[in-house]
Amino acid sequence: MVKCALIALSLMVFSIPLTAASQCNPHGWKTLQDNQIELEGYYNTRATQYNTLLAIHKQRRLLSQQFTLDELVQLWNHADRVHYREFEQQIRSARQYANAVSSLKDQLIEKKTQALSIGSQWYSMANACKQAKRTANFNSALWYSASSNDLANDFSHLEQKFTQLGKIYEKEARQLETAQLYAEQAK
Repeated sequence: MVKCALIALSLMVFSIPLTAASQCNPHGWKTLQDNQIELEGYYNTRATQYNTLLAIHKQRRLLSQQFTLDELVQLWNHADRVHYREFEQQIRSARQYANAVSSLKDQLIEKKTQALSIGSQWYSMANACKQAKRTANFNSALWYSASSNDLANDFSHLEQKFTQLGKIYEKEARQLETAQLYAEQAK
């Protein structure tokens, strides 16, 4: 039941009716190509964004990677007002970064579903072209179907990379919050 609902939802994501896209005609072909190009552009934008975020991440100094929990507790214990605010800002920044990365990750999951849907539509078109004895169109539609499925895998890999990056910042926030809690309990 849930699987049927998810399939129906993924098909509604596109404004193209499956029947129109599955016909071996110029309109269906152009519609699928336009959607394929749009998804590829989205992927390229997000991959570039990931590379930028990764470069920024490599330049950042995360306290959880530099200090043990005990050392962080000691830092909290001896922090003056200025450093206390800096620690709290570090927690907020880490949470914001983790949330932003999580939002991007969710979008990538949605786009993966769209890529799989387009792959299925290309496959349906390939079958229609085969029945119409349009061999060149059949072969091209099969290639696009495989390309869409590869793109879905690329979305999945990129989503995993964003997940890993988000976990680093989630750990930073948790580690600092834990150190703060222990420091406050020790007072």
